[in-house]
Amino acid sequence: MELLPSQRSKYANDIEGEMDLSWWRNFTIESRSIFGMDPDNAFMAGYDHGKGCGTVHVSNRHITVGKKFFLWGNFPEAHVWDKVLTDNDGPYLELMVGCWSDNQPDYSWIAPYETRRVKQFWFPVKGIGGVKNVTIDGAVNVDRTAPDKLLVGFHSTRVLKGCSIIVSSCSSAYRILFEERGVAIGPDAPWCKTIAVRADLPDQAFTASIADASGKVFLTYTPVGPDPREPLPPKVANPKPPKEYTSAELAYETGLRLDQFHNGLIDPVPYYKRSLEIDPDYTRANVAMGVRLAKEGSFAEAKPYLEKAVARATQNFTRALDAAPEYYLALVERHLGNLKRAEDLFWRCTWRQTYKKESFVELARMASLRGDFAEALARIDDALALGQEEAKLWTMKGLFLRRLGNAAASDPFVVRASESCKSESPATPAACFDRAIALDPLEYWAVVARDGLDAAEKNRGIKAQQLLECVSDFWGIGLWDDVIALCDAALARAAAEKPFRTGTEPLPLTETVAACNSYRNALFGIFKGAALLCKAKDPSNQSAANQSFQNADAMPTDYVFPNRLEEEEALRMAVAAAPELPNLWYYLGCCEWNHDRKDAALEDWRRCIALNPSHALALRCIGFGLSHPGTYFTNTGVPSGVPSREAYDFYIRSLEADPTNFRTLDEASKLAEKLDLPVEERVALLEKYRATAEQYDACMLRLAYALNAVGRFSDAHAILTGRRFHVWEGADGLLAPFVDACLGLGREAMAKGKFAEALALFEESTTYPENLQAGRPGDAGTEPKSRYFMAQCHKALGDDAGYRAELENSLKGWIHAGEMDYWRIKALRELGRDNECAPLVAELRQAIAELETPAPEVISAYAKFAGDNSAMERAAKARSQATALRALLHEVIQS
Repeated sequence: MELLPSQRSKYANDIEGEMDLSWWRNFTIESRSIFGMDPDNAFMAGYDHGKGCGTVHVSNRHITVGKKFFLWGNFPEAHVWDKVLTDNDGPYLELMVGCWSDNQPDYSWIAPYETRRVKQFWFPVKGIGGVKNVTIDGAVNVDRTAPDKLLVGFHSTRVLKGCSIIVSSCSSAYRILFEERGVAIGPDAPWCKTIAVRADLPDQAFTASIADASGKVFLTYTPVGPDPREPLPPKVANPKPPKEYTSAELAYETGLRLDQFHNGLIDPVPYYKRSLEIDPDYTRANVAMGVRLAKEGSFAEAKPYLEKAVARATQNFTRALDAAPEYYLALVERHLGNLKRAEDLFWRCTWRQTYKKESFVELARMASLRGDFAEALARIDDALALGQEEAKLWTMKGLFLRRLGNAAASDPFVVRASESCKSESPATPAACFDRAIALDPLEYWAVVARDGLDAAEKNRGIKAQQLLECVSDFWGIGLWDDVIALCDAALARAAAEKPFRTGTEPLPLTETVAACNSYRNALFGIFKGAALLCKAKDPSNQSAANQSFQNADAMPTDYVFPNRLEEEEALRMAVAAAPELPNLWYYLGCCEWNHDRKDAALEDWRRCIALNPSHALALRCIGFGLSHPGTYFTNTGVPSGVPSREAYDFYIRSLEADPTNFRTLDEASKLAEKLDLPVEERVALLEKYRATAEQYDACMLRLAYALNAVGRFSDAHAILTGRRFHVWEGADGLLAPFVDACLGLGREAMAKGKFAEALALFEESTTYPENLQAGRPGDAGTEPKSRYFMAQCHKALGDDAGYRAELENSLKGWIHAGEMDYWRIKALRELGRDNECAPLVAELRQAIAELETPAPEVISAYAKFAGDNSAMERAAKARSQATALRALLHEVIQS
């Protein structure tokens, strides 16, 4: 039983003490993620006691160490998600596991060309009243349902007959309490009974077991009691500002953890740089910086860091224990064209186990790029001798054998070239491809190499992206003919496709799927042209390459998302050969932005619009780039975005060029808020492109907020009651403008003396329309404000009882410190209970103080949701809220 102090909820009586978190029903105020780590058992389970069934997971507990469940909770706001995320099945609970990770699976490390395998078993259970232990053979439940009653249930994953079930007690001496033989059990035939036990014995005195017909016990369980001595793991500490670290190692480790978590809010680079301020030659920090820059394609900038790392690790002619500095420097040197040095460094890495296999793979790729397939085969054999489980390596071997031909591959000189040749190794291309696919049925590259594109494209997700990944694989080993053939196949399919519609109307689902699966992607033409340039230096290839680039530039930019380093390499060749083509510069800028080279991206997008001033996407990208310079999120005092009129003007130009792009409109209107442009101007922008705004909930929600701000409550109300909004996980903001619109209309009606009409509007403000996908929260929400105005309407209508009742209603439930304190103070004063106001005044002061407290230099490394994560946005929002609350506090004090 897991306990925590009881939660205060408007929808349950406040409970003193603790509540059992193993039951969904007890989460009466908020959603919750609960994590487990380093478990003593190999299973995780969830059981629906109402339906008498559940889901269980079994895996090696030493590998699958991270376990988690998430639920929305048991209160009206949470129940909204029942409809959003299930058809008609009510609440749900997410069960999640992480392998080689204490948490979610992206929080782990994996080496280049490393393959990991784990077996996991998910299966349903039913009819046993709960789950206490699970193996791959089934599940068992032992539950004390009454002081003298013990429920015992078994559910197996196989059909078994002649089983024996025994429930025993070992309180003082072992004795059998219950026994049943000849039991038939199976996936569709659980066994469950309640037996009588001694009330004075603890749960831990009982053991339930089931044995098969041979007498082998395959499921057993003895209840485990809580261990009050077992401490909770320590809280994870938020990173300190980089300057506060005085240890090079600690600064480095802090950055490394942020890297490991792929943290989108805090940049690890300042921590690496702080480490290097303390010790400029610190090997690991230099490697970390070099690797980050190399991943971004900034190879020249990465090289000095890796040179320093190698220099320290190998000083005094040392062969370093860890080959990482030399391996990554070799990768950088290869990309910079320093092939001899790269080869020398890779061979040095083969002296040690760390990066030995990876280095043989890179040596094989280098040999293939220069057309030496015998050397490439020898080196890939060396790599396979160190790890036979890598599907991609078997694909490479098959391709090298294919290029050599079977006869050449059996040449003894070729065979002897391998340092670790194994005679049993598959020696034909087909056998190698078969081995790759057997190891990984999703190994797309091997399927394409063995069976062609027709076989590979079946049930493979987004077809163009899968094929581009495969094209990149061929590109990386210099098989230019294969690159050209695959690109030609993709372009032929694109030419035969039905054009997908674009414009103001959303695509039907079937056409959306077809568009996402389209091969109409300019990158195939760009790869083809670049491969033609690589293949041979003759005029006909140059002419064919230029034609391919021109064809690619003429293709639609929809669904083209350049992001791979191989794509950037091909694009650089393309812009060098055909600098007059604007779309090529646009695509190159997208690659550079993705690789965190923001200035280069902006420069290339500007080149694009110099060639095509109406290029809507490039204009939008410049607007975005200017308002988000530098690292997107940071905790070092640099704002995540610098709003500027120049950026906004590029957005306006983009909308003029393409009025149908609702993302552009959303970003433009968001930037207008940051620029604090007059709200009338913001309304005008959204209304000018109203048809586009209608396509996107965020635009219409922003319009509703703006209409409220200019006093057009009726128009805002019409939007918020006439449109079905869809909420994403972590989103909020749908209910607030609805409440404001109702209150605004109500106050307008009051001003005209229409108190009955006003009362109905104030009552409406306390509802939660289904079209907003918003539910009643666990706290009082904004009801104190609505109820106060409802009381004033009753008073004006001569209903003194109703007046006092609504004032009392405004005091119900708990509230967060802030504006609602003000309305409760007013209600208390009207009720003549001034002596109760002091705590609320104190809460109001506290809320102001918290809002005015300077934002910490380091934001939470673990905040994942909400739109105001950046330091600048949070600070601006806090200042605005604090100003509003100060005005309310002043009024309270003066009155």
